[in-house]
Amino acid sequence: MSFAEQLARLQVFLDADDLHEEALDYIAAHGYLTALCICSEQVPEREWIDALFSEPPKYRDDTERDAIEATLIQLKAHISRQ
Repeated sequence: MSFAEQLARLQVFLDADDLHEEALDYIAAHGYLTALCICSEQVPEREWIDALFSEPPKYRDDTERDAIEATLIQLKAHISRQ
């Protein structure tokens, strides 16, 4: 799956109505990841992923969780490179 396809899947997931009301949507998550990239302190992955969702999302299965979290990590790395 291409990075563009992964991002499209991530956007659908983050913009879904079934996430916690305080979870970040795709645009807010992108801004949050940008802020993390320019922050002088490194925030552990688990910490920023948990904060992004506010509470654990209800994934269909472990494969979906792994794919969503991996895409978030890749997106953060992509933003950092830019």
